[in-house]
Amino acid sequence: MNKTKLSVILDSILIAFSITLLSYLLINKYLKNAMFSLFICILIYIIVFFVIFKHFNDKHSLSKIKLFEQKDAALYLKFLTYTSEDFDIKFYSNLLNANYINNNIYENNEAYFYINLKTKLNDKDFKFINEFFTKNDNKPFIIIKNNCFDEFITLLKNSPNKLILIDYIQLYNLMKTKNYFPTKLEKQDHFFKFKNFKLKSKQSLNSKNFFKFFLSGTSLIILSLFIPFIKYYIFFGSALLIISIICLFNKNKSVDNHFDLTSVIKKTDTK
Repeated sequence: MNKTKLSVILDSILIAFSITLLSYLLINKYLKNAMFSLFICILIYIIVFFVIFKHFNDKHSLSKIKLFEQKDAALYLKFLTYTSEDFDIKFYSNLLNANYINNNIYENNEAYFYINLKTKLNDKDFKFINEFFTKNDNKPFIIIKNNCFDEFITLLKNSPNKLILIDYIQLYNLMKTKNYFPTKLEKQDHFFKFKNFKLKSKQSLNSKNFFKFFLSGTSLIILSLFIPFIKYYIFFGSALLIISIICLFNKNKSVDNHFDLTSVIKKTDTK
């Protein structure tokens, strides 16, 4: 499952806070000193947060491209999500130096490619891919996706066939290497970052994240009973509980192989 930077940060905060809360209760139980225990737990929180954030950051491919490039990659992905089939065939054929076969499948001298950035891959996609591969197993078969269901990952892991799954970021890196992109990006307005943050914040306020905010708010209020600065903990805890209620009624909905895509693209000029 793909995640935004904001979602990864929120997950890291929640997990780190939960671990720190338990640590505080245990440490304070033995030290009997609330302030000293709080100081130790602040250090624990900082360390745990960065460790967890780095883990999620690597897991969800957020570190494979530089931070300032993530915006461009997301915009190209959005563009390719709504392009026509004729456009896709021309663009991917040129990018991969490949010929289009059918149903999202391309072939060049090095490999076969199945590209679907528009929908989440499911068991039907796997059935089609597997059927094609069993009849054409003379080359590596590379699946390029934006997202996929767990059932697809399970089938892929258990498959005896050597199918290579890579994410969209690899495709974006190939675009950069060849300096060949599907469209020319328009210059963003000065408030783009604010609008983008506002949009991602709204997307995070969904029923799936209700429990995260509810648990964080409840934990802060409970924590206020044991440590100083009661007013601050109650204030922020209450704010998180309000956000969790908003999530509950908001209608917003909320294992790649390490593979170098350029290794199977012949270095020729763009058609």
